[in-house]
Amino acid sequence: MRFGQINLYVADLDAATTFYTTVFGFEVIDQGASYRTLRRSRAEVTLFRAHGAEAAPARGAMPGMTADILVSDFDATVNRIRKAGGTVAEPQAWSGGRFALFADPDGISWELIEEPGD
Repeated sequence: MRFGQINLYVADLDAATTFYTTVFGFEVIDQGASYRTLRRSRAEVTLFRAHGAEAAPARGAMPGMTADILVSDFDATVNRIRKAGGTVAEPQAWSGGRFALFADPDGISWELIEEPGD
């Protein structure tokens, strides 16, 4: 089994594109009037313009799951998330390093995991 692309429903397509390209270095590989597909390495995210409030998460809402994003530049990534309009919970320690829950400007939650450097 493997997971396919991740689909996110956002209120502002341009703002969400800017967030993910600026913070994580994704590149836009395809786009249309209501979507943008981003890629970095083997990770692919498609941003869809939400058609109504029920499609977009409430700002700051915590969904029933998160997906991990592993980075070797943890502190710099936390700073980029905050500068780009996201929110980051206080980082916590675990046996492999640090982690922190964060939300993008639409309130979509992720877990940032510190990965040892290369």
